[in-house]
Amino acid sequence: MEKSEMKAYKAFGYYMLGVCYKMLGRDEEEVVKAMKSVAPYARDNQAYDKYGLRKAKQYLKSKKGFHPFELQWLPAYNLLESQEYERCDGYLDKCRDILNEKDNYPSRQLRTDHEAMYYYVRGASAKLRGDWESAKKFLPKCIGMKGQVSKDESFVVAFALIAYADACLALLPGDNPKELIKEASSSIDRAKDMKDYDFDNVVSHRTRRSEHTLAVAERLYK
Repeated sequence: MEKSEMKAYKAFGYYMLGVCYKMLGRDEEEVVKAMKSVAPYARDNQAYDKYGLRKAKQYLKSKKGFHPFELQWLPAYNLLESQEYERCDGYLDKCRDILNEKDNYPSRQLRTDHEAMYYYVRGASAKLRGDWESAKKFLPKCIGMKGQVSKDESFVVAFALIAYADACLALLPGDNPKELIKEASSSIDRAKDMKDYDFDNVVSHRTRRSEHTLAVAERLYK
């Protein structure tokens, strides 16, 4: 990281380096050094930079460091993005076990956030594997927590709305194609109505792609 001259995503890279150090049990000084290295490279107009900076600041401010759930969810999320679904599901199983231990959650808000984060990645993993029925089981659970999830983690709801729309469209024609199209359209609209959350530019890109698929489906199933 220090030798790289490329500044793009360097802030997020330092944040993830700190996460990796923590998971590997490296000295706390190394973790803190990585987290403190985020700020100089954070760019205001880059979603990943802003997210990494916020999370790094939270870590440095907290005396407890990462919650056990985060140390399992972060790898699951990144494995989802890299399409390593079996490994992703292994981490998600650990997330589920942590959620099931009530002693891990003195704060109801924290548990709510973590539940939404879990449901999104579990549903998105199912969707990307082509397990549409499981996707339609888990993604609505995340979506149903809209309004309960804190601002910091509300991006997972926006992601879930688009993923759910994609799942509906993938199930076409189904028994009732018009109903699936209606559900997909409603989900896309709800995602577009969301404001002020992390990774909104990523959601905008996914929304445009989903809207194109929706338009094709509407022509096919008039």
